Amino acid sequence: MRTTALMVASFALLALPIGAAAASRCSGEIDRMQSVLTANDTASRPAVGSDGVITEQPAPGSSPETVGSAGPPPAQNQIAASHDLAGAMAALERARMLDRHGDETACLSAVGEAKLMFVPR
Repeated sequence: MRTTALMVASFALLALPIGAAAASRCSGEIDRMQSVLTANDTASRPAVGSDGVITEQPAPGSSPETVGSAGPPPAQNQIAASHDLAGAMAALERARMLDRHGDETACLSAVGEAKLMFVPR
């Protein structure tokens, strides 16, 4: 009986590093994607003054009539980008949960979803 318990404990201890190694692979992917999302989110935010007014100005050489005439208005672009970012962040949160539960395949799939949802603009 004691030998059996010792063997079971030994196998359990050997199996723990395998689960940790699988989780760390997905954790690394999550961390890399999180840094990309964070960097892009920070860079895409307009400058806001202390009074709460957006201080971002049109590009040099562009007149008010030509700003935004080559596509959707900038506000629509920002809304679309924020939806993409929110979807990607939700997929990463799902990946973190799957990583905690040790489901590497589903975790990596969720990270892949985040990559597909988020296209830098």
